[in-house]
Amino acid sequence: MTPPRILGVTVGLLVVVNAVLFFWMRHDTTVAAARQAAAETARKQVVSMLSYSANSFDRDMATAADGLTGPFKDQFLDLARGQVGPAARAQQTRTNTSVSAYSIIDASTSRVDLLMFLNQTTQSPTLPSPKLANSRVKVTLESVSGRWLLSALTPL
Repeated sequence: MTPPRILGVTVGLLVVVNAVLFFWMRHDTTVAAARQAAAETARKQVVSMLSYSANSFDRDMATAADGLTGPFKDQFLDLARGQVGPAARAQQTRTNTSVSAYSIIDASTSRVDLLMFLNQTTQSPTLPSPKLANSRVKVTLESVSGRWLLSALTPL
């Protein structure tokens, strides 16, 4: 090979390598942004789903349902309306949930799975003092029309 030909091949290879690196880095940055946005949404959404008051139960569940998607949304509302709501009203329950920690299990630009550690405090006139419960859940969020929506919550 002649020196100009070697130079041309070298320049061509450098262009290809730079293009691959550029797209790889861009994808990595996009996934990192998805991880951050989905994690923030998950924290807020899980608290919204699992915090309620007997006095505002229907409004609390409607707010929570806005951040859900797919079959999970219907399952959540069925459970809330059929079992949780009547029990909460009968016992005048108020439950507050907080996320104590979380970790991202897997992430892409369209789906993020998280492990979340929750603290729940339940109060009612029938309880002598607030009841504290700790739990772990796996949470899945999907990007739907530019919004991160919760599509699964699995107790562990």
